Amino acid sequence: MLLFAFLLLALQLSVSAAADSPPRTVRHPVFLPSPPPRSRQVAPACQLSTTGPAVRKLVQINGSVEHFQTFSLCPVGTSVGNLELVDFSSDQDVLRISTDAPSDVQLDRVSIGDGPSSCQNVSASFTFDRMVGIVSYRLVAKAPAADKILCSTDVAFVIVGLTVYMEKPIDGSSVSSLQGNAQTEKVILSGDGNEVISNYRDNLVQRLIQFKIKIQFPDGTDSASRSLAYVASMLEAMMTNAETDATSPVRFGNSTKNIVNPNEQIHNSSCGVAIETVSEPGGGTIILFSLRYESYKDGPVTLLFEWDLLTRDDAQLADEQFVNILHISVGGDPPPILELIQPVREYRRAGGENLTFVMDNVEGSDLRVLRVGNVRFLEIQGSFRRRSDGLYEAIYITEPGSGAQLEWSLYVSFPERTRKAKIVSVEIPEHLAYNLTPLTIATVEPAFGVPGTNISLSGYFDGFDPTSEDHEIIFGQKTLRMLGILPTVNEEGTQITFICPTREAVGAAYDYEIEVILNDETSASATFTFTIENLTLSIAVYGASYNQKLKQHELGGCAISRFIATLPSGVTEPKSFAWAVVDLADPKNVNLILEGEETETGSKTLFLLPKVFRGKPGKYRVSVSCVVNGEALTADIVVQKLVEPIIGLTLSQIRPRSIAIPDVPVRVSAFVMPPRPECFNQSSKILYKWSYRDVVQQFSYQNFSSSAVNGSSAPARLGREYVIPQNSLAIGTFKVALTAFMEEVPTVFGSASTFLTIRPSTLVPIIGYGASKITHSSSDELLMTAEQSYNPDEKYSGSKSRVDQFVWSCKVSSFGFETSKARDCDNELLPSKGAKSFTVPMTYLQKMRKSISIGDESIAFSIQYSLRVGFQNHLSPEKYQIVEIIADTFQVAKLDDLRVLNNRGESVDWSRVEHFSDIIIEPDGKNVSWSFRVTFPPSSVLMLQKAANLIIHPGYLDPTSPALTQTLPLGVRGGTLRPAQTYEISISISSLQPGMERGEARFLLQTPDKPRLVMPDLPVVFGDSETMYTAYAQVNLDSSHAFLYFFFLVSYEGEEYCLDGCGGHSFVQFKLTEAGTYRIVARLMDMQGKSLLDEVFFAQNVTMTSENFEVSALSTGASIGQFDKKLRDLRFQGDHGTFELLASSLVSRVRKDNTYASSEEDMKVLDLAVDAMHQIVQNSAPTTMTAKSYVKTAGRIAAMDAELFASPKTMYTILSMVDRAVYNVPVNEAYNLEAELLSFYNVSAKHVINALTSASTRIRLQQFTSSSALDSRSLLVDLYRLQEEHLTTVIARDAQCGLVRHLSSLVPGGVAAPDIDDYIITKETVRSRRLQQQSYFDVLSGYENLIEKPSYSSFTIAVLCNPDQAEGLRGEQSSFSWCDNVFETSEGSKKGAYKIDPLQKRLFTIMETLDFVWLSGLGGDDARTDSKFLMTTNVTTLGTDGSLLALPEIPECYKMNISIIKLGVTSIRGCLSADGYMVQALGRPFEPKLLARDYQKNFTAVNSTLSRDMSSTILLRSSEPGIFGVYGQDCPVNARKPVLALPNGGDTTFVYYAFGGVMASVALVVVTWVGTSFSSSGFGAALGIV
Repeated sequence: MLLFAFLLLALQLSVSAAADSPPRTVRHPVFLPSPPPRSRQVAPACQLSTTGPAVRKLVQINGSVEHFQTFSLCPVGTSVGNLELVDFSSDQDVLRISTDAPSDVQLDRVSIGDGPSSCQNVSASFTFDRMVGIVSYRLVAKAPAADKILCSTDVAFVIVGLTVYMEKPIDGSSVSSLQGNAQTEKVILSGDGNEVISNYRDNLVQRLIQFKIKIQFPDGTDSASRSLAYVASMLEAMMTNAETDATSPVRFGNSTKNIVNPNEQIHNSSCGVAIETVSEPGGGTIILFSLRYESYKDGPVTLLFEWDLLTRDDAQLADEQFVNILHISVGGDPPPILELIQPVREYRRAGGENLTFVMDNVEGSDLRVLRVGNVRFLEIQGSFRRRSDGLYEAIYITEPGSGAQLEWSLYVSFPERTRKAKIVSVEIPEHLAYNLTPLTIATVEPAFGVPGTNISLSGYFDGFDPTSEDHEIIFGQKTLRMLGILPTVNEEGTQITFICPTREAVGAAYDYEIEVILNDETSASATFTFTIENLTLSIAVYGASYNQKLKQHELGGCAISRFIATLPSGVTEPKSFAWAVVDLADPKNVNLILEGEETETGSKTLFLLPKVFRGKPGKYRVSVSCVVNGEALTADIVVQKLVEPIIGLTLSQIRPRSIAIPDVPVRVSAFVMPPRPECFNQSSKILYKWSYRDVVQQFSYQNFSSSAVNGSSAPARLGREYVIPQNSLAIGTFKVALTAFMEEVPTVFGSASTFLTIRPSTLVPIIGYGASKITHSSSDELLMTAEQSYNPDEKYSGSKSRVDQFVWSCKVSSFGFETSKARDCDNELLPSKGAKSFTVPMTYLQKMRKSISIGDESIAFSIQYSLRVGFQNHLSPEKYQIVEIIADTFQVAKLDDLRVLNNRGESVDWSRVEHFSDIIIEPDGKNVSWSFRVTFPPSSVLMLQKAANLIIHPGYLDPTSPALTQTLPLGVRGGTLRPAQTYEISISISSLQPGMERGEARFLLQTPDKPRLVMPDLPVVFGDSETMYTAYAQVNLDSSHAFLYFFFLVSYEGEEYCLDGCGGHSFVQFKLTEAGTYRIVARLMDMQGKSLLDEVFFAQNVTMTSENFEVSALSTGASIGQFDKKLRDLRFQGDHGTFELLASSLVSRVRKDNTYASSEEDMKVLDLAVDAMHQIVQNSAPTTMTAKSYVKTAGRIAAMDAELFASPKTMYTILSMVDRAVYNVPVNEAYNLEAELLSFYNVSAKHVINALTSASTRIRLQQFTSSSALDSRSLLVDLYRLQEEHLTTVIARDAQCGLVRHLSSLVPGGVAAPDIDDYIITKETVRSRRLQQQSYFDVLSGYENLIEKPSYSSFTIAVLCNPDQAEGLRGEQSSFSWCDNVFETSEGSKKGAYKIDPLQKRLFTIMETLDFVWLSGLGGDDARTDSKFLMTTNVTTLGTDGSLLALPEIPECYKMNISIIKLGVTSIRGCLSADGYMVQALGRPFEPKLLARDYQKNFTAVNSTLSRDMSSTILLRSSEPGIFGVYGQDCPVNARKPVLALPNGGDTTFVYYAFGGVMASVALVVVTWVGTSFSSSGFGAALGIV
């Protein structure tokens, strides 16, 4: 014990003596630490001894050092065999001695001699592979039976070296032990047999990890006891090395700085290892060892520590050198990573640049795919290699392209899988980019020219490759590739040259935008203009009369005339025109001074005021000049200036057309300028005398009907329009002339004429069913037919226009049809001359197949047939069909027919498919199914795979359906096809029977150009009420295309008024009727009014000054009766456009003036306006837009207060006006009137209900008798019936088969319905003798007893073409179902055997309204329904004239499920049962001798089934649709007898809310009556709404 203590004391003294002495430069060997002790047995009495120094110094090498020590054990008074040896260690971290684990010391006893008292040599083998440090080893001998030490010896060891270790909690201890808690154990990491193990995934989370270092110095001190300066200076001499490369998980150079001061960053970007020395607060030093892992790296790394200075100055260790190692191992399977991309910059669009990718974790890969955007960059073969730093690189070639912020990816393929490479360097961009200099067309040379001209585009086109499918030049709507033109580009990418295509191949315009497309980038456009040979300029004259005999225009004495410079349609007009007027009687021909201050200099319109002529009559030349595409153009006309007044008259110009195309009547409008008041102040009545094809017809304000609405050529619209239906047209050129004269002064007149040129329609050749390509088997005879070829004019002119000539030709190619390799057909493949149909025998097809076989192999061949059809001297263009004769001997599945229809069931011309209209593609064939795909253009190949592009109603083909066979037609929604495109659609045909090959048919659909409005400036923008304003527009297409032009005046409040009666012409003249500033918008529509094609506002506004304020006078309190003469004059003059504008403005102003008080004179003026508007509509064959305007005007009038209506007749006249606006639209034209009709019927219902329930109005119920010619009772019933009829008619005409629409007449929250003014609802005003009513409401969604809105109506329609599409229809509170018999045809088709046939449309409707029959009073006091709504149902078809046709009765076919009113827990007002009834209608409104109809005897019971709970619904059955209600039965006394009477002075006001377009109810209505006692519940009962 004394020796052990002495040794420890000696070690401590040596440590303290050397603690602060600087290191010596003498070399010493290196030591490392050892493990703990274990026990052995010792004899009772003995002596233990050893030789050598008491303190031994050992240097660890690579984490371990071994030592051999011999001890001598001699017994005293006993045998050595009775001694047991036990050993101890003072530090188990250095030297471990354990009884339950292998110890670091192994003892071996060897006897010396044979006697019992002889000694033993005890050999001790020490292994120090643990911590470095100081440890004392004691060996003890003791007796086995007693725990008494008999003898012992001690040896001290200084294990010199450096240990890297970590501390971790022992089992069960907390993590806090890592912060110094004693419950930790040291885990040695350095040295052989130890390693730092991790997974790359863990290293992504914690890249930096720290361990500790302990240093044991030879002098007995360690790093913890030495100063920081000493430790740091010693470590400076240690060398740390590692063999690493760029693939290693820890990066390390050949050497590194080991010491990093605390204020320095431990790791920088190039260092993966660092040693840090930190001073402890109480003295001493802590040494931290840090590793930084590289992301996504795996594998081993070995660090080598070499430290000469550690042992150099120690005498015992000078010959030994300290060396240690640290093994680092990172596992896992990291993905491929990208380390570097070179170069990183914007790449040339042309491509061809080398792009180097440096990567790791790609060893063993067999393919690497780089995609930038949607383009794959190819890897240069052989470029993939391993570099000297261990990484791999591959070189890729950039492809031609464009764009910035392009996403890119690199996928690496291994034999077992493919993985996406990750980016680990911040220097690698997330996106790649091409040069950002935009594609630019700087110039087009020449800017205009003729087909065949070489066009050069100058600009920036780097990377453009004419052969690439991703690089295009767009000429208009088509690519040069589509036009068969290959451009060239110079090496610098600054010039592209190509040959100008023909204008006909590009489209119908003269100006075309040219764009360059390079991948996803499109250049700004530049314009090229086709020049026109023999381009002419002309002058249109307005405000003059044309003297046919003298061939001259004549100007009245004080007339203001307008001259408009006109170029052919589609030609871009110059910015400036130069006008001149010369007096031909002046020998000097001096130009007159043009004082037309209303016309801007350079305008295309010249205004000639009377003062220009200075009162001098005579002949004058009016000329105009301009420059178009470098060509100087001039035009002139001679005019005769008169003294006497005339009527200025011009007829609208008619574009040449055919009988059938466009499929609308011809409308000729007259632009009339009556003599100005200062020249002619007599009667304003004008008569119009029209002549066409030797038929003269006179028309005027006296005509209340026109045969034009019945399909005859006749004047219309008070004489200012002439309508020629198509069945009155004939091929040739015909003069349409008009003479207008004053009725009372016939010498004041005007004349005008125009010419109508009717050309033959282009004949339509159709081979078979029209396919451009079909497959056919040589084992089947080939039938070729032209049966379906037709002349479009045949629709109107009958068999006299039928196709009667057929010219066939064909070519054969054995290589799939290639024109260059084709030869003319043999006669066996052609018919006899002029044959419509013929058959090629199967035997000849087989003979041909064998003749072109190669050995035993049969190959396919193609026949291209061409067909031209003729009629009289007209031949059609050629139509081609390629027949591919397959080599197989099996038969091929084929179609029997293929139709392309519109929603009306009419066949569509495949060469003129309207892009905005729905089309139905309907194949037909026996035992076959089909599928569709677009094969051209490439940009549209997925078009038919998108549900949004298709009609997916039941009965149509659904591409997303899992069904293996499809036999349904394909519906394509309008707007899916693009204008000016040719689409090739392939139909794959599969047989439903075995043994047949799949067939194919391809067909082409072509869409016309989409027009664009071109708007010249307005010539006059300021004026008064006598100023004639004009507006003009044209399109960018040539005269082969016809369109409808409509101009609207838009007030500052947003109200719109149709100008000049919405005649549809490109020119309008109009007068303003109310002071203010307005915008003018032009809208362009197709000739049938189906679609709005373009809409443009004029750049200038027009202003009417308040000098003659017209309607504005109402704001001063003047009576509207002052407009009586104005309205009459306009009607007498036939000025329907200005009349409608003034009437609309007038009623709008009255509606908005809350202070206005009506008078008898006002009612007369209103009646005049209504009667005149009714007359205008009555003798009109309106376009869709004109009909819209009429219904809108009717809605404005109907929204006025009932006080202004003298009798129900006024409202009946308005209703008749709407009826004619609907049914006078020619059947070939579209109906787009839903919004206008909904608005009209909403305000009309309010108007009539207010009239019925208002005691102060002149239309009192007390005044009505059954003998009244017209009254509000019949009016209310007729109004709701016509609402259902009109909505059904306008929706069904162009509706898809399968369409279901739900409409509501509700105007929510005071917001106007579409296209009706914000104030369209009748305003409630406080008047004398009226009593004020206050209404309060609270919307409670969960409250059942909601009060319904009186004027509300809900309308639901289903347009069905077979019973598979629907079996019923649901409204808001009711449902309607029917039997399949409603679809039966004369053939007796059954369910499941129907096809989509728009010609067999069935129109199913539900209308839910208030009980208008009861509310009208015509049904009697007890005729009130107990259902929530009165239910009107109907099932109709469309007649050929567009009218609705009722179906015959079908016994018990129809079922109506109606919701019943429920109050609290009491059902049906306390009644115990209920029955249904149907109201029998008595004819259509507007019958010749219409009387008030008595509905009291027209209630018929229907079969009824009450729901089980007797409170919610009742099922009614009927053999015909109609108006249905529910009667409560077994009711309490007086439960169903409300009194329909209001107290004197009573008035009604309704306040309602709506949610999502569906009526919501009002939970609480409080009505306060002043001066009388009348409960709100009684009032509600009176209206039938509670």
